[in-house]
Amino acid sequence: MPRSTNPLTPAQRSERAKVAANTRWAHEPDRLAATKPGRDAAFQKLLDEVDPQGVLSEAERVKRAKNLAEAQLASARLRASRLRQQQASERAAANQDLVRGIFVPPDSAGLAR
Repeated sequence: MPRSTNPLTPAQRSERAKVAANTRWAHEPDRLAATKPGRDAAFQKLLDEVDPQGVLSEAERVKRAKNLAEAQLASARLRASRLRQQQASERAAANQDLVRGIFVPPDSAGLAR
């Protein structure tokens, strides 16, 4: 397919990817089977991380890998919570400025002040 002289914007590429992904999953008869290779590979990576030399028993490796997976999920939840807290604080500050009749336009870097 020849390249277009009018390339897609990042937002358009994102929308095109959403169409492709949703079309693919709309026709998938067994989602669990389709995602199994990825889940297996992700868990293998955790197993390799907790026991790179392979000296632990399989039961201990699995236990530690599950702990590492839970730690990673907890870390992501904490980061998301902190981000939501920061965004709420920034919205509250912006609302206070509006209440006081002060409008501070963002600079080119997207910072409010």
